[in-house]
Amino acid sequence: GIAEDIMKRLEPIRPWKNPASDPQLNARFSFVFTGVPTIGMKLITLLSRISVGFPVVDFRDVFLEVSNGNTKAKAIVAAEVLGMPMELNVLTDLEVDEDHPDGTMMIVTFDKITLHGWTVPTPESWSRARTLEVTYLDDDMMIARTAGGEPHFLLRHSTCSTDDESCDVDMELTAYFEEARAKYGEKIARCLVDRDYGRENECGERSGDVNPWATVLSFKPGS
Repeated sequence: GIAEDIMKRLEPIRPWKNPASDPQLNARFSFVFTGVPTIGMKLITLLSRISVGFPVVDFRDVFLEVSNGNTKAKAIVAAEVLGMPMELNVLTDLEVDEDHPDGTMMIVTFDKITLHGWTVPTPESWSRARTLEVTYLDDDMMIARTAGGEPHFLLRHSTCSTDDESCDVDMELTAYFEEARAKYGEKIARCLVDRDYGRENECGERSGDVNPWATVLSFKPGS
């Protein structure tokens, strides 16, 4: 597909060495494209679909935060239920594989899911360790692949590190993310994660795009 082709063109460039341990990995990202959906992506898409059928649920935003020196990851879904704010968090532990020669490999272990601060029971099988290879990282984006080679493409939100409390991660956005948001609107993250929603709603209206996630990807190559 178009997205996979663009990612394959970017990955050999690898502008930053040892991306798995690079401090710039500590950031907030939007999901642009996923191959086989992870547990978190399945839950996020399900919530988005529910909010379409039940207007009392208003899906607001979704993003990933890597923090604590590249050791923690949290997928965050912000929503409102009957006008009340609600947050779903999917938390995972990260560990850099120091023996990997390219410095790209991480061990990912599911930790827990919380809903508005309460831990949600999950199957024990979800907690098994998996590998994730960070194949591309720069000031604007990240590409990571599962053990099976399935790609995950993420767009950096902010110039801030999530470990820097003096920086406002909500306000100090990258120019690249602002360009993408201007093109696809405030709900860009939902549009890109839930492709059915993207086809049915305002995601492509500003530009007439059928596949907004592919166009976001195409901003970068050649720059």
